[in-house]
Amino acid sequence: MTPLSFQKGTMEPGTLFLINGLDGLISIAAGTYFYLMGKGTVPKNPRDPEKMEQWRKKYGTLMKVCGPILVIGGILRILGVLG
Repeated sequence: MTPLSFQKGTMEPGTLFLINGLDGLISIAAGTYFYLMGKGTVPKNPRDPEKMEQWRKKYGTLMKVCGPILVIGGILRILGVLG
């Protein structure tokens, strides 16, 4: 059996916390980036500003909604509410 087996009850609590913490941090970072992309904060100097603006008009609202949901999910994952 490998040390990072994902069967219930086979991992040490510290390892499980580390995995959940890392997963939560990735979700928080991605959610923050998605939100900033939806608002137009990033990228600062896009290669093709026209194309970026079209993309933002098409997907900006979705990114502004999904970004905070990802951040909340990441926080809940770190706190252990989401398994």
